[in-house]
Amino acid sequence: MMAATGPAVRDGGRHSVRLRAVLERRRIAKLIAAVAAAALLATGCGDKQSAAVRVDDQTVSQSDLYEELHLIATNAPFRDATLGTSQDGSSIDPKVLRGDLAGSYSQPFVGAVLGQRVLYLLADDVLAKNDLHVTAADRQAIVDQLDRLLPKGAGELPANYRRDFVEGLARLRVLQTELGSDQANLALREQAADSDIVVASQFGHWDADQLTVVPPEGPTASSRGSASTDTSGTSGGGAGAGGQGSSSG
Repeated sequence: MMAATGPAVRDGGRHSVRLRAVLERRRIAKLIAAVAAAALLATGCGDKQSAAVRVDDQTVSQSDLYEELHLIATNAPFRDATLGTSQDGSSIDPKVLRGDLAGSYSQPFVGAVLGQRVLYLLADDVLAKNDLHVTAADRQAIVDQLDRLLPKGAGELPANYRRDFVEGLARLRVLQTELGSDQANLALREQAADSDIVVASQFGHWDADQLTVVPPEGPTASSRGSASTDTSGTSGGGAGAGGQGSSSG
């Protein structure tokens, strides 16, 4: 969810997908750019064997990841809010987010979503170290902006996902507000260096310098130069959209 010039999503390369968090489109782009030098969310309690990423003792399950990928790929207003729009103002074609195989997503897209979730978990630790807290008012401010951005308001997002999404953005907002963008970014980097961050190998690896998940290389790479994550065989998932993420966009 990074601020970027040009289209928010383009094929190929480590920085192919730039996710933008959901506040006001321009304001949230500035927020995420300020606290994340490159490119969080569930404080999931899923089994570590099925974790997409682990930050110390906190995990994001694969089913939660697939739910988020599915939600962004299939919900056009939410996709516009999180990824931004193309230069001409049109919605990003969900086909750009798909992998070459049925039921798969491009690895840059997957890596960007996972990278944001890692940042949310790191932000929780940074807040604790600085004796900072997310208040009900902080969360409500995010909900209010979602209500303005989504036709049916924040309530159209699955309940568990909405809770975690709002919490993650509120964490970053508090950090940026209380510490300032430069110090918040430095604190996230320092926390990343002190944390044990493990990404499931099929999704890539954590790059502490860039504060993002780098897609894997190898035989899964597509002809466009980006790997694909196949979600068609996954069952279960978080609330709402489900964990398969295999519907066509």
